[in-house]
Order: sequence, then structure tokens, then C-alpha cells
Amino acid sequence: MTTDLSTRQISLIGLGLLGSAVARRFMSHGWQVVGYDLNPEILQKFGSEGGQVATSLFDCVEGSQYCLFCLPDENVSRKVLTELLSCRESFRELTILDMTTGAPDVMQENVAICAAQGTSYLDTCVGGSSVEAEQGEAILMVGGDMATFESSEKILNIMSRQVFYVGLAGDGARVKLVTNLVLGLERLALVEGFHLAKSMGLNLNKTLDILKAGPARSHVMTTKGEKIIKEDWVPQARLDQHWKDVKLIIAQAARAQIELPLSKLHAEILERCHNEGWGEFDNSAVYLAYSAEKSERSR
Repeated sequence: MTTDLSTRQISLIGLGLLGSAVARRFMSHGWQVVGYDLNPEILQKFGSEGGQVATSLFDCVEGSQYCLFCLPDENVSRKVLTELLSCRESFRELTILDMTTGAPDVMQENVAICAAQGTSYLDTCVGGSSVEAEQGEAILMVGGDMATFESSEKILNIMSRQVFYVGLAGDGARVKLVTNLVLGLERLALVEGFHLAKSMGLNLNKTLDILKAGPARSHVMTTKGEKIIKEDWVPQARLDQHWKDVKLIIAQAARAQIELPLSKLHAEILERCHNEGWGEFDNSAVYLAYSAEKSERSR
């Protein structure tokens, strides 16, 4: 398949934290982004930032060679995909880059569903927050047909500092779950470390500086350390989204008949955060679970 990017138009379905960040990334590179979302307030904001608001899914993909999905989960992704393909004749040759973090088996099935309708599909998972995606500092883990991947590299490179081709569709989601497992536990380790430091009367800013300078350093400390200290819960990636990912991780482990005891504990803590009403906060707000624990013991 040849790639003609001369129109510099791309479609984007799902304009939440990640979708809107990716849209701004493309617009900063001179692309016209046609976007669609069910939330009218999100659409209005997208339009005010220079995006072209679509009135329907089909209006969104018309005239674009590429369509990005940035959707909450694999069920929404499948529903949107099915609806689009039901009117396949309404758009020309199309490649779908699905950035949804979802169940790998569903993403694997999507490529076959698309192929049957003459549409290309890549499982295109993001490693990084919405802020990093907008800055082009996230990575991409891509699964699907190699020829489709190679023809899409120019698009992928706009969104990412490094693109990894990981194998068949579904493998992108599998690597993303591994990435999120490690990343989430690093976040949990940092907030637990802060909890201990605070209980001993240590200065958290100085503690963070020492952690970042020493052998315990991690990327999480740079991206989330100050947010935790300032209790800045403005979301870059929402806590409930990570809880959803951890449940997917545990489901994959169950299928493989392996134990992930740390992830099970993590899921319990995230569920507690959700029940406390913190699900829409940044995922670093898992720190609040420790503060709440102290408050409960002091009653």
C-alpha cells in the first residue's frame, strides 16, 4: 500500500486526555485533525483549539487515509469499529491506528474483522502520559501486519520519540500491559516511600532529590514526584483508567495460570481509591490511599 500524506489530514475518534493531546500534537505539525467524540463539551474545546469538529463517525473519517482511535476500552473500540465498517463504502482506503488499551485478544480479532472489509488495522499502544504524548516524548508499541506498519511509520513517528514493532495485532496491547504493570508498581513504590518519609518527619522535596540521584531513581519520580508532593491531582492519566488496566493484567495472568501477587494488592488499593471517589484524579492520587489509612487509624 502506498502512503500519500499530501492532504495532511488525519481523523481522530475519542478526544479525552490522550486523544486531545494527540490532536494537538498533529496540529502543531501543521496537520488538519478531524475529530469526533460523544461529549459536546469536549468537541467544543477541540474546535476552539483548531480542530475540525465532525458530526458523526462517518463524517470524521471521510477524506482521511488514517484514523486514530483513543477510546476508553476494547468494548468501545469494537463498537466504534463495527459501526464504521457497517458503512465501509462511505470512505476510501483507510488504516485504523487503535491507541486504546484493551484486552489483547479483542485487538487481535479486530485486525481480521478489518481485513475482511478491506481496511487495515494496527494495534498502536502508547507508553507515556497525555502530557508526554503531546510533547512527542511517549513511545509506541505497535502490533499488526508488517507492510501496514511500514507504510504508517511516518504517521507513527509524529506521535512518538520511538516506535517499536512488536509482532501481530494484540501484541501491542500485551506489551502495554507489561509496561503498565511495572509503571504502576513503580508509582505505588514511590507513594509508599513518601508515606514512610513523611511519617519520620523528612522533607519530601529533599527526599525526592535524593531518590532521583540514587540507585532507586525512576522515570516515575520525574513525572509524578512533584505532583504527589504538591497533591496536584489534575489528571495526565486517570486513576480509574489504570485500575481498568490492572484488572486486564490480572485477567491475562489468570489465563496464563500465573500469580501476580503485587498486582492483586495494587488492584485492591486502586479499587479503594475508586470507591473513595478519586477515580477521575491523576493516577498518582493513589497516594491518597495512604493518607486515608492514617486518618482511619486515628479515629
